[in-house]
Amino acid sequence: MNSKRKRKPEISDGKQSSAQSPSAKVLKVESEARKRLSSDNLTKGMKSRLVKSFYKQDCESLAKALLGKVLVRYCKDTGERLSGLIVETEAYLGGEDKGAHSFNGEGAAVLLRGIDPVDGIDHMQKIRSQKTLKEKDLCNGPSKLCQALKISKDKFNKVDMSSSDEIWLEDGEDLPGTNIVTGARINIDYAEEWAQKPLRFYILGNKSVSKRDKAAEDSLSRV
Repeated sequence: MNSKRKRKPEISDGKQSSAQSPSAKVLKVESEARKRLSSDNLTKGMKSRLVKSFYKQDCESLAKALLGKVLVRYCKDTGERLSGLIVETEAYLGGEDKGAHSFNGEGAAVLLRGIDPVDGIDHMQKIRSQKTLKEKDLCNGPSKLCQALKISKDKFNKVDMSSSDEIWLEDGEDLPGTNIVTGARINIDYAEEWAQKPLRFYILGNKSVSKRDKAAEDSLSRV
């Protein structure tokens, strides 16, 4: 039930006024401003959108290349731009990779395990119903990431991110190898010898990484 008090009906004298009331003008201005904001959010990073050629590399290389790029989710219903820097990925090679859903079949995939929130942080907190949640805990895991950015399998499965107007990737920063930690993937104990393959990658020192691999970090520091 709407708790707001209903406005009393106004009595008309049968004459129409050519001038808009102040409230109507305010509503019109707010509506136009919202449309401009929505348009600005939609086109904000279009010039730096990653094109199809970027994705045409082997799975492991792509998983590394995605670090430092920006994942963008544009919510058409609110005109809100939600985005974050990709800080953690995992490569699933398919074929003989026992950790992949496509084991013994075709198809490789990169899992985005975590992003560092950039745009729409307040909105992300509302979506996750966690106003007191720290920024680093908003998207530091694949399920958290999908919740915070309103990404569902039903809506976005097999969507072309190079052409979609609701979800895409933008260019960010190229990271030197010394800033990329390589270690075993998380929660795939069922994958036998593949459970320890070094196919997880994350940005060294970033607060939004889901789980640090201190041994891998120590190895990186000795290189």
